[in-house]
Amino acid sequence: AGASSGRPDSKPLQGDLEVLGTSNRTQMNIINGSASSSTQWIFNLRPKRIGTLTIPALELDGARSQPITISVGKSSQAQGSNPDMFLETEISPQSPYVQAQLRYTVRLYFANALQSGQLNEPHNDDVLIHRIGEDRQFSLTRDGRRYNVIERHYAMFAQRSGKLTIEAPMLNGQVVERRRGARSFNGLIGTTRPVRVRGQAREITIQASPAQAQGPGWGQDWIPAQSVALSGQWEPAQSSMKVGEPVTLTLTLAVVGLTGEQLPEIVPEKLTGFSVYPDQAKVETTFSTQGNALGTRVQKIAFIPRQAGELTIPDLELRWWNTQTDREEIARLPGITRSVVVDPSIAAVSTTASAAPV
Repeated sequence: AGASSGRPDSKPLQGDLEVLGTSNRTQMNIINGSASSSTQWIFNLRPKRIGTLTIPALELDGARSQPITISVGKSSQAQGSNPDMFLETEISPQSPYVQAQLRYTVRLYFANALQSGQLNEPHNDDVLIHRIGEDRQFSLTRDGRRYNVIERHYAMFAQRSGKLTIEAPMLNGQVVERRRGARSFNGLIGTTRPVRVRGQAREITIQASPAQAQGPGWGQDWIPAQSVALSGQWEPAQSSMKVGEPVTLTLTLAVVGLTGEQLPEIVPEKLTGFSVYPDQAKVETTFSTQGNALGTRVQKIAFIPRQAGELTIPDLELRWWNTQTDREEIARLPGITRSVVVDPSIAAVSTTASAAPV
């Protein structure tokens, strides 16, 4: 048959079958000076159900193929006996607090050569998801069969309590198949075929914050974490200051188990004798080698005294919930007391200005 520049319409196949990929091969032959060419179209199909299925006829340039009847049974791989490729997921803890970190791991096992592949990202509208680091690759033996493994890690933070489902991961890829054929260096020719592998969805139960964390002193800030550190640096450091002269606090909040975006602002709303001016905070999120989120929030706060006397900036406190010990804790930064005086030069200017005629 002559080579065709078109392609068969694959829509008739999309009933009981899933089209994984399409390719074509064109061959030209010259025999006794006469040239001929042919095109072969290859459809990689996956049956969607068990039973007797029909691959319908396809048409191209007026030519029509013959329908093919096939019988589809259960795959031995579906029954759990040493599949060539499969996905495995792991999630912990199984019942975390709302907004607390949980770890989600995806592992792809494959026994044959994987030429290319794309693994979809986990998704849930009620969960913040961060991918951690680069993929890890290694080999292991399971049930007597050798597998290559690609492992990927995620940090997740559920934003509501109740039951949540993390959708099943899925891989679309190309694997190399070896077949005996034309002459080659090793007597084998490698061809590729598309594959699609789906893992298992995971359902988790998210706990609401405990009643103890909803009482007085907590406000709107719910901080479930493994550890919290609150530190600060005061500038200038001297114990005396003048009215109108600012003292600046550089406040650093470092939390293991939350992202920087989840950390609250710690600024006193009103202070006796001071005006308070917070600067824009700098937030950052990194991940430890163990996969724990490390959130930091650095903020400068200027305190300007409005009156003379002994003025105190009280302790700054943050209540948080220790997910390791399952109890409330308080991170505290000690406050300061300063002796504030009126600047004589400002007072002299003020006196002169008030005595001058209008």
